[in-house]
Amino acid sequence: MKNLDTLNGLVHDLNVLRSYKDIFKKATSDSSCDKKGMGFNLDDRFAAFSCKISFDSWRGYFGNSGCSNVISFQESKEVSKSFVRYLKAHEQEIMHWMADDILRTADEIKKEALKEIESANEFINSIEFPKEAPQ
Repeated sequence: MKNLDTLNGLVHDLNVLRSYKDIFKKATSDSSCDKKGMGFNLDDRFAAFSCKISFDSWRGYFGNSGCSNVISFQESKEVSKSFVRYLKAHEQEIMHWMADDILRTADEIKKEALKEIESANEFINSIEFPKEAPQ
């Protein structure tokens, strides 16, 4: 049952998002731990997750299948660095928002899983076996 597997993973991830600072603190509290770090875009070798993010804008006109950019930046590398700084400044807010979002998703998947289970139970209960083996 795929929904149950997904739900199990989402519950885990939700708990991690809500307590990621405590998890990190516990994992790095040993005095012999001399290398540690946590945050956005610090070292992708240790990424808990990654995603490509872009800010897109375009326009196109009726009768022409082509489109062109509307917004562009001359110093896009600096704009990207600024965006990462924003992410870092709002890390806890972002992680908590993500936890709330995953909770909403998990709730929807839970409803679907319950429907699947109900349907499976109805099917199982509808099965009738012959009382006697045919001769």
